[in-house]
Amino acid sequence: MTLFRQLIIAVLGLFLMLYAGNIAVSLHNTKLLVTEQMQVHAQDMATSLGLSATQAAKAKDLATLETLFNAVSDSGYFERIYFVDLSGNVIIDRKFPVSIEGVPGWFIDLIALSPPDSRASVSTGWIQLGEVGVVSHPGQAYLKLWQAIVTQLGWFALVTVMVCLLAYGALKIILNPLRRVEKQADAICEQRFEQQSDLPKPRELKRVVEAMNRMSARLKTMFAEQLEMIDHFRQQASVDVVTGLSNRAGFDSHLESFVSPETGSHSAALLILSVSGLSNVNALAGRTEGNALLKAVADQLRGVAELFPGSAAARRQGSQYAVFIPDVEQEESEAYAEKLFRQVGMIDSSHEGCELSFNMGYSYQSEITTRVDILREADVALKQAMSSGPGQWCRFSQVSGGDAPILGKPANGWRSFIEGCLIENTLTLALQPVFAPDAKQRIGQEVYLRFQNDQDLVSAGVVLPIAERLGLMPQLDAQMISNLIAYDQIE
Repeated sequence: MTLFRQLIIAVLGLFLMLYAGNIAVSLHNTKLLVTEQMQVHAQDMATSLGLSATQAAKAKDLATLETLFNAVSDSGYFERIYFVDLSGNVIIDRKFPVSIEGVPGWFIDLIALSPPDSRASVSTGWIQLGEVGVVSHPGQAYLKLWQAIVTQLGWFALVTVMVCLLAYGALKIILNPLRRVEKQADAICEQRFEQQSDLPKPRELKRVVEAMNRMSARLKTMFAEQLEMIDHFRQQASVDVVTGLSNRAGFDSHLESFVSPETGSHSAALLILSVSGLSNVNALAGRTEGNALLKAVADQLRGVAELFPGSAAARRQGSQYAVFIPDVEQEESEAYAEKLFRQVGMIDSSHEGCELSFNMGYSYQSEITTRVDILREADVALKQAMSSGPGQWCRFSQVSGGDAPILGKPANGWRSFIEGCLIENTLTLALQPVFAPDAKQRIGQEVYLRFQNDQDLVSAGVVLPIAERLGLMPQLDAQMISNLIAYDQIE
């Protein structure tokens, strides 16, 4: 129930209480007054009849007395007129029933007037002839009382309607600031922090509006601070502070959005660029110079978003960068990779002894299935390029053994596979002789590591980058050295 209705009901209840009290007091006083008037009227009529009936009573002229009594009864104000002698015998008794019209029965029962019985002596000189009795009829009193109540009720209803109309207008004006407060609260719920400039006149409502304005202003400040903080944390969570590119988490999230079933199939190319020599720059020239070089590399990658919509460039870790290009043809992506590698290769440190070298791994999938697979392929290609020497880049399709079915393993599958190889010692060594430049004298042997996967052998170039990610390289190194020591074909 609204406050307006409650106030109207309160006003009506107050008026009803006042009216009920007024009616009760008015009826009581009117009843006493009417009863007294009826008694006086009856007594006057009895006295008048006593004087008028003296001669007829003395002559015992009953006809004249009856005529006199009948004439009085025509007024309708008396219920009974009678004459008794000195012995108490009723000589004449006239009853005149008068109907009460227009008055409800419940009202008659509620008032219950007692008609007075007034008497007057009929005498001549000192001789008393008898008594005349007059009983008033309450019908006229009931009717007048009822008419007074109805009139009073009509005026009360009229006054009540006028007061309600005035109260409606007044309350509408008074409660209008509360409606504005309600709208202001709804606006705050919708994060629209409005303030009321038109303050109400009543002091209590004015304080409420001022409090709402203060709360709105404070919430606006708090939300602005929280949004700024959230934006700051989002930047920290997805953006690399040094280069301004996406970090590993932001890049992986962007990459994941292209491999979800909801987005359909996509072709994609992935480049992982590694910068070597930054540790020397940081040691000799300082971290500021190192950061400047990181930014210079990032500037070369930043334009990829303008060339390929939906693409992303990121600094994934340390001195490694990644570029993801979705929905692109293989020839176009390879041309861009080659161009990007040339541009990055032109970046050089201005300090002596701080030369930089670059390697890049490239992978292309006509239909990208999982984020892990394309990252793993590019990582394997990068390791192959790094093993070929500085300033080299490699396509994953060129990696020996890179297309083995084992590449489809998830991260936990790779861990199980590598740990199984360590436990069962299924690491296979392959030897290749190394000759002197004249190709006449063998000067040593080059050892290649292979991993047994059922009936297939998997290249170390595929497994070692993943083992490095999983932190299993120390165990692999120890196992490989043990196998080398025990290998009897090494001369």
